[in-house]
Amino acid sequence: MYRESISRTIWKAAKGDPLPGFEAANLYHNLGLIYLRKKNYLEALNFLQKSLAMCRQQFGERHHSVATRYQSLGNTFLEMRDYARALEFHQKSLAAKEIQEQILTGHSALVEYFAGEDSIFIFVLTANQIEIIAARKDSLFEQRVSELQAGIVEQNYKKYRHAARELYRALLAPVENYLNAPNLIIVPDGLMSHIPAENSRLAAEPSPLIPPARTCS
Repeated sequence: MYRESISRTIWKAAKGDPLPGFEAANLYHNLGLIYLRKKNYLEALNFLQKSLAMCRQQFGERHHSVATRYQSLGNTFLEMRDYARALEFHQKSLAAKEIQEQILTGHSALVEYFAGEDSIFIFVLTANQIEIIAARKDSLFEQRVSELQAGIVEQNYKKYRHAARELYRALLAPVENYLNAPNLIIVPDGLMSHIPAENSRLAAEPSPLIPPARTCS
């Protein structure tokens, strides 16, 4: 989708048409995401920071477009293994203090995922703690997601249970200490948005009694 957006914006620029501020900011953001996927981190940071500056100037600090730019910068630093800077930008993206004070209580936990090339980064936010957990993402991760979906559609319990058990180990086992929160919010990334959290939980051994989670896409 953003390839089409970039093409239209570049075409306007090539014709000499003036670009609205937000349209230019979107162009820089999308270019930054492309460079991130290509692992050209310096160029990614360059375009993402330009986009962030434009959005902050146009909308101020508390706007969803600004939060999105902070998140993209945080993801870039994650890929660079600069965890301190990644945490800094994800805290800004989440408006962590506001969430902690107004949304999260002592009985709540927010778990957000970001899938990198060979690692899965998990951000855990509670009323009094922020933590980043790095979990290994093996080469079979995408295959297990497909197997889980196929097992559900085909009603193949053996295929489903094997895939769900492996996905539990990869995604939920690293944050087991937080899963019993009465108010659990899970924010998936990429393929993970196709995995109902309850499915991978059912395959855990031993199976914990975990309350249902709200999944945000």
